[in-house]
Amino acid sequence: MIEVNQMSSHWYEQDFAHSNATSQVSFEHWLRLHTSQDLEKFAHEVLAYIAEESQAYRGVFFTQQQNNSECYEAMGVYGLHKNQLIKPTFTFYEGILGEVAYAQAPKIFNQLPTKAIQVDFVSANISTSCVMILPVLFNQVVYGVLELYYFQPLRQSSQTEVINMTSILGATLQGMLDYRKNKFLLEQSDEHREQILSQRDEMEQTIEKLFETQVALEKQKQRTEIAFNNFKSTNKRLMESIKYAKSVQKALLPDNERLGELFSDYFVAYQPKDVVSGDFYWFSKANFINDPTTPFILAVIDCTGHGVPGGFMSMVGNALLHEIVNIKQITDPAKILSLLHRGIRDILRQEEEDSTNHDGMEATVCKFLPNSQGGFNITFAGAKHQLYYFQQGKLKQIRGDRKFLGGGELQVPHLTFHNHSFSLQKGEIVYLSTDGLVDTCNPNRRKYGTKRWENIIHSCYEKPLNAQKHIIIKDVLNFKQDGEQRDDITCISIRV
Repeated sequence: MIEVNQMSSHWYEQDFAHSNATSQVSFEHWLRLHTSQDLEKFAHEVLAYIAEESQAYRGVFFTQQQNNSECYEAMGVYGLHKNQLIKPTFTFYEGILGEVAYAQAPKIFNQLPTKAIQVDFVSANISTSCVMILPVLFNQVVYGVLELYYFQPLRQSSQTEVINMTSILGATLQGMLDYRKNKFLLEQSDEHREQILSQRDEMEQTIEKLFETQVALEKQKQRTEIAFNNFKSTNKRLMESIKYAKSVQKALLPDNERLGELFSDYFVAYQPKDVVSGDFYWFSKANFINDPTTPFILAVIDCTGHGVPGGFMSMVGNALLHEIVNIKQITDPAKILSLLHRGIRDILRQEEEDSTNHDGMEATVCKFLPNSQGGFNITFAGAKHQLYYFQQGKLKQIRGDRKFLGGGELQVPHLTFHNHSFSLQKGEIVYLSTDGLVDTCNPNRRKYGTKRWENIIHSCYEKPLNAQKHIIIKDVLNFKQDGEQRDDITCISIRV
């Protein structure tokens, strides 16, 4: 709207002197001191204040016309004369200014190309770098539009400060426009003069109340900031507690290097959804290298939920497995699952009459025992888990029982499970995992799925297991893209 071709001044952009909160308070105080019944004088003074505070070199303040709320006229100018305006009025939908008024949203053109808008000085031409066009709103009505020009690009904090000042201005401008309307009606109708005078007094009181409301809002803002700071402090303490819980959970996980001592190769992929995981894996203390008759027990468990609730459940499962296997010396996988089911129900008091707890676990339990051929005899039992292995180059799958450990009133008190036995020769591989891997979703909410999992392990099973781990993780990440991880992921592979 401004013909920017003649102006003589020298300009340097400086940082703003105050923070947003201080500037808003200063502007509110300034408004109280400079509210005027003369709308044109008020528009000039407000525009000058905002322009000088934000270091704009030119500006125009448009306000609603008296008889047409969809038409705006230039009421105040800064850095030029009104007769320099290309067009002193505009309506909804008309040009960028009309678009801002209609959309009720600011438009900011920052870092404009050189010579896009130039100002001629006596000795030089200086380009405009930033133009801000801002609606002056109150109660979702645009009562005015500010147009500001800057020689230098405006930082985000500076833009925010100007936007905040225009948001404060809306209530005052609405009051003044209403006052102008009432004054016009007063002058046009002698019959209703007393009534209009009364309305004017009420409007002046309303303006004063609006200022009081602004003060109250500022106090409320300060209280909100205090509450927010308290929330941040509480959240920090909570996160520190969760990180400590993670360190405790990590300490309870077995040493992965034990697999390297017992088997020729292995990998462990463990990726919690949150800081603390509901998945965990567990090794027995037995060592068949020193005592070939004592089997090695490996368990992969998926507890109800994830995060802190799942973490608590993982500690319950860890303690129960230690008691069942290491203390009671029970090594039969099916029996281990049955006792784990009973232990969960007892510890969580799921059989009490008023119990509403339905938590539990899905599990894989494997027993490894060396055989005379240099391989291993393996016994597997599963609770809603399955197991994969390669035998003589062929991929095979064993499905566990479709039973859930624990489960409260949704499950029976006692469960029995089935053992599945097979043998692997030296160099053959077995895979154990929770369902978090195959349930991984991409942005279209399609699951990674069992078929893709079988294809990827079939394509790389002859490679070293560390290389397989990277191939599998890369394939899952490529599939997931920006999709959210929905569950904890645990996968363990062993080459005997």
